[in-house]
Amino acid sequence: MPYDWPKTSADMILVIADDITGAAEMAGKAMEFGLSVGFLCSFDGSVKRIDTPDVLVVATNSRSLAEPGAVRLHRRLLTELSQTYSGPTIHFYKKCDSAVRGYVLSELIPMAEHTGISSVVLQPANPAAGRRIELGHYSIHDQPLHQSPFRTDPDFPATSSDVRQLLLARSPRFAATPAFEYTLADCRSEEEMAQQLQPTGLTSHLYAGSTAFFGQYLKIVHRHVPAQVLPSVVARHEAEAPYLLLSGSAHAGTYEMQQYFEEKGRPAIQLPAELRQPACSAEAIRTFAARQVQTIIDSPGKSFMLSTGGPGETYPAAPEVLNQRLCRLAQLLVDKLSIEHIYISGGATTWQFISEMNWTSLVPVLSPAPGVIRLKVADRPGTSITIKPGSYAWGIAF
Repeated sequence: MPYDWPKTSADMILVIADDITGAAEMAGKAMEFGLSVGFLCSFDGSVKRIDTPDVLVVATNSRSLAEPGAVRLHRRLLTELSQTYSGPTIHFYKKCDSAVRGYVLSELIPMAEHTGISSVVLQPANPAAGRRIELGHYSIHDQPLHQSPFRTDPDFPATSSDVRQLLLARSPRFAATPAFEYTLADCRSEEEMAQQLQPTGLTSHLYAGSTAFFGQYLKIVHRHVPAQVLPSVVARHEAEAPYLLLSGSAHAGTYEMQQYFEEKGRPAIQLPAELRQPACSAEAIRTFAARQVQTIIDSPGKSFMLSTGGPGETYPAAPEVLNQRLCRLAQLLVDKLSIEHIYISGGATTWQFISEMNWTSLVPVLSPAPGVIRLKVADRPGTSITIKPGSYAWGIAF
């Protein structure tokens, strides 16, 4: 049966994000304005065709690539999008991390080339969340960025609070050959953020930045009005359809949820020692999955939790390897047990899981809290997922 996609629109705002949790935030923000939203995942720059929504969010995982690969992915993605969506007038927005992780300026190069627009308005700040830029320096709740927890980010450690310095250091291709002009103004308040946007700037500028900046962009540039909606009520799955809670995060909330499941008499399954070794066969994962099936079937509600568990491994790329095995295990059990809903914590785990499932078309249906979103899986009718950032508490999504 064809999926009932959102209504068609003559114009479309097309958002490209470098990770899936950022993409989810953007979809949630668009939903706040009562706009129809489509959600696609592009693993390699290819995209599917869906009916044209008001806002189409395309999630990539380019932040996990090297800079050349991230630029190539964006270039292919833009080519595919122009061929796939040739009807509507497209207005591009580049979602960037609020702590400017990733290859922000270099990923904007293909967008500037594709649109022929050489002026970019960039604003990664989110003053309402305490993330401000003053005199060109970024702070989080008045703490300089390079003194915040982002200083130890494994991929993009904050070595300075100077935003332009960070942007150029993380985008050497742009630093070597600037391909466009960009403005990056101080942003200490919502009012200052709004002043950086103009209703007449729809075709003269490309816009890039945080989810908060996107909200202002929708209001000022596109003149959309936030919808008046009742508070979202998240349907509980306590006595309903079986569900999986999937967590590759070592956040304290993971251990709290393990205790919750154990108290309810539900399986809280962790990767065993044999699946945590540097070498592990696909057959070993299948064998372990088969051993869990009856335990899950016999549990209350047939619901269960999967996490990596155990002490941190020290061999090369251990977090990525364990996350792949965890998601492969999840895929086997979801398929075997016909699980209808999956709660997932963390962008890396979400991306790996939907890659294992080969899901590329999702439909946002509910945003119970900022950064948390529930999506129906168009590739698998009757199935839905709720995703949240790894550092967020489970309570807001569960």
